[in-house]
Amino acid sequence: MQIYQGEHLGTILNLKIDTSEPCDEVFLDIKNMIVGFEDRFSRFIP
Repeated sequence: MQIYQGEHLGTILNLKIDTSEPCDEVFLDIKNMIVGFEDRFSRFIP
């Protein structure tokens, strides 16, 4: 479930990044924050 949610989030973020301006860093910042959160959160999931 956690892997599926991560892939689903990544797909949505990639879609938003691809359709936004190349110089738009907002989506990249959000993506980095979510990736960092998933990295910390996944440590508590066996």
